Amino acid sequence: MRHTTTKSDRIRQHLLRQITNGNYPRGSVLPPERELAEELQVSHMTLRKAIGELVNECYLTRVPRVGTFVANEISSQKVQQQVGVVIPAWSAPENYDFLSFFCEAAEEKNFLVKQIFARSWEDRAVLDAWNSCDALCCLEVLAYEEIPEELIRKFKSGAKPVVLIGGSPGQLGFDGVTGDLEFCGDMILGRLARAGHRRIAFIDQAFRTPENTLVPYSRCLYRQWREHIISTLGPEAVKELEILVDVPRFRSPLHPIHDRLLEFCNCRPLPFTAVIVNLSAALAVTSAFADLGIRIPEEVSIVASGERQDAVFYRPELSYRSVSLREHARKALELIQWRAEHPDEPPRQILVRSRFITGKTIFNRSGNQS
Repeated sequence: MRHTTTKSDRIRQHLLRQITNGNYPRGSVLPPERELAEELQVSHMTLRKAIGELVNECYLTRVPRVGTFVANEISSQKVQQQVGVVIPAWSAPENYDFLSFFCEAAEEKNFLVKQIFARSWEDRAVLDAWNSCDALCCLEVLAYEEIPEELIRKFKSGAKPVVLIGGSPGQLGFDGVTGDLEFCGDMILGRLARAGHRRIAFIDQAFRTPENTLVPYSRCLYRQWREHIISTLGPEAVKELEILVDVPRFRSPLHPIHDRLLEFCNCRPLPFTAVIVNLSAALAVTSAFADLGIRIPEEVSIVASGERQDAVFYRPELSYRSVSLREHARKALELIQWRAEHPDEPPRQILVRSRFITGKTIFNRSGNQS
């Protein structure tokens, strides 16, 4: 005899899909029953029967005079574990690349990904994500040093895994995955030095501190470049070769950096023979030089730092230091799984090694093999 699907069966299946898809996360409260019945266009009795079945199956919990909640403890065999990924609200293309790689890795490991776009660490969405997800993976919304104490305590409580990507999460006692930042300067500056370049400019977008100081986004690379310039050319050369562009939040850095470089290079001769730039701003730099009639690499060499899926389409083909975002994503998910199984172990830091992509934007001025 064929079983006939009833209205309450269909509503039960609908609510279960919302739970398994993460639309009703663990611990969240369902809308009031009368409101939900009206939304689903069924009677209150039909909805109540469907909810009762999910309560019996331990997907939902009723709290008298309070409401109906999604159970906090649902077997991973019944519902996928949910990982929240916190991303800056003014996200750059490379952050979207990371997110796509993370979703790819999560699908292979049967995790459900929830995307959270945040304007600052104090954004309520970050705390909500920590409360509702089984684990959290965070990119630098702002510097990790600016995470509020309350959020740090929750992140470090051990209640669920939290992994930070990039920056220096180890200094704050967090699990983290980051590129080998301490070697990126040697990789880039060493390559330019062997090609005979001494006057090397540094171009980067920057943010303004409360003290009205411009701080570059690529802080570690900037520090290494600055030390190199001081040791080879003296401290005064830093002012001549430093091009930091104050980019308003939520704006692409391309227009401000392009315009600033046009202004900076408007008078000849150029004060540099090579530039270092973040890969996310490389298009603005190559466009500015093209607008100025400056030939790459004959008049100025370019080396970028970063990782983007579309980097292979730049012309001329860029020379750049690359650190795999796919590897970052995979290692982050592995670290989340490890932390879930070892909640009491000390924080772990995983390094993703860089590689240098040799393109066509370095001119060898020395005549030596570079």
